[in-house]
This record gives sequence, structure tokens and C-alpha cells, in this order.
Amino acid sequence: MTIYDAIERIAIFEKASPKMKSKIISYAILKKYSEQQILFREREQVKSIYLLVSGNVILYRYNHQGNRKVVFVCGKGEILNEVILEQEIASISCQTLVESIVLVIQRNHFLELLEDDTLARAIICSEAEKIRRLYRQLSNTTNRSNLTSQVAAKLWKLGRDFGEVVDDGMKVKFELSITLLADMVGAKRESTSRVIKSLKEEGLLEIQKGYFIIKDMKDLLDHAHE
Repeated sequence: MTIYDAIERIAIFEKASPKMKSKIISYAILKKYSEQQILFREREQVKSIYLLVSGNVILYRYNHQGNRKVVFVCGKGEILNEVILEQEIASISCQTLVESIVLVIQRNHFLELLEDDTLARAIICSEAEKIRRLYRQLSNTTNRSNLTSQVAAKLWKLGRDFGEVVDDGMKVKFELSITLLADMVGAKRESTSRVIKSLKEEGLLEIQKGYFIIKDMKDLLDHAHE
């Protein structure tokens, strides 16, 4: 894959002019990361902007009790650490879920690119979308005291955003452990495991070699609204 091909997959560069794309190419490099590899950690100094070309990553933080909370699951085309445009200290950690390709641009070069109004607006829109996602997470956590509803809602969203249709239903494209799912909903692993067992017994869910298959998206969404 060339850097030009990578740029074509990044949402914020969608409306970039040919001149801007040439400039991006001169500044950017491509990096390949293996599964479960750390890109950057919270509180580390990070001097580059990371944009996901292919694969999936999680953005997460640890609370004061040392429990991990997955804030976002990101897919291709997303910018991963725009917060370092304000300062070079990462406020979140990033880890791959699968083998991933990332476009990397040094922070000072990216700030120079932001002198272009079109790109600056695209960054603002990207930030706004992340804020909306955080609002939805907060709303879901506040309104759903039932862990089953929270898990069902999270699985439905993963199926919608990262699923592929297979004979048995909707398959989440990356392996999903009970521990990772628990970190996504902010619950204990044991409690999450019991919910998954219940959903499997109801015929809503199947797990094949670490991959979750949602048997019926509509039925799962109904559980999320209970």
C-alpha cells in the first residue's frame, strides 16, 4: 500500500486538494502494527498524530482502582490522538485488536497542515463525533442499571459498526474476549461472563473460536432496550 492509497482511506482527508495531498505524502509514513501491540500510552509524550488506515484499535484508560475502561473502539479512517494537538502528552492509551496499518505524521507537520481551512473543519467534525459518542456512552451507562441491557447494547453496536454478515448471523470482525467486553461496559469479568452465558442460552449469541456471532440483531437490540 502506498501513502496515497492510505490517505484515500482517512476520513479527514476526504476533501483535501491534490496540492494538500502531495504535502501530506511528503510528511507521512506508514507503520504496520501486530495484534495486541501498544501504539501509545496514557501520560506518555507523543510527538506524532496517528490515523488508522486498516484494522481495529481500542482507546482506553485506567481508573484509580487500576481497572481498565475501553472508551472507544476505532476502525479504519479514524484519527486516534488528536488531543496531542493541544499538548504532547497522551490522555489515553491505544492498543491494536488486530494487525493494523497506521499513517503517522509528526505533530509539528500536522499543525502546519491545519492552516488549511478544509482540514481544520474536518478535525473539528472528528472531535464533535467523538464527543457525541461519549454523550451516548454516558447516557447508556446512566439509563441502564441492568448489566444485560448494557452488554446487549454494546454487542449490538459492535455488530453494527464492525460486523460482517455470515450464514449464522452478524459476526464481529475481531476476536472479543469476555475480559475485553467487560472493560467496554465497565463491569466485572465474572458478571459479564454470566450475561454472555444467558444470551447464549437464549439463542441470541454464539461464540466460535473467540469470535462473537449475533444470531439476530433485532432481538439483541430489544434486549438492549429492556
